[in-house]
Amino acid sequence: MAKLFLIEEFKIYERVGFYTIRDDNNQDSETDNFIQRFFDKNHSNYQAGYYNDLTLILTWIEQIGNRGLGICSLRHENVAKALPPSQISAKDLSYLGTRKGKLRLYCIPLPPGIMILCGGGLKTSQKVQDSPDLLRHFRFANKIATEITNSLVNGELAVEDIKLKGNMEIWL
Repeated sequence: MAKLFLIEEFKIYERVGFYTIRDDNNQDSETDNFIQRFFDKNHSNYQAGYYNDLTLILTWIEQIGNRGLGICSLRHENVAKALPPSQISAKDLSYLGTRKGKLRLYCIPLPPGIMILCGGGLKTSQKVQDSPDLLRHFRFANKIATEITNSLVNGELAVEDIKLKGNMEIWL
């Protein structure tokens, strides 16, 4: 049975509009769930020291939002991409480094100025397929990316500068 997912505005910055994916049956988006898992001081992930990795990802979202998609090279993860980035294009952002950390947040960049944030998790091995916490987020982000690409090709969805227009529903 197919499930309905909604594309919703997450945060609009000067140069990039961020959107997220939410299961129609849930109040929180995939991105909100990711942030809560690693930001909540009462959650075991916070105690395990992943707060700094999350802060790095959130800083990258802000920098990309204010400066544009071209300031870094996102980690190639099949159709979807992942934060934090693997390379930095803007020299003045070198202080952020390309530190990998253990967290990955999956995203779908839609140039010139849209990024759809999905969920993410803890990468515990070299290959995402061997990271149980991350694998389902990886698979989900790639399915969503494929459906969004199809919607763009079919004209059901359109990128207008930093706004996404059209049918914001995805059935998986």
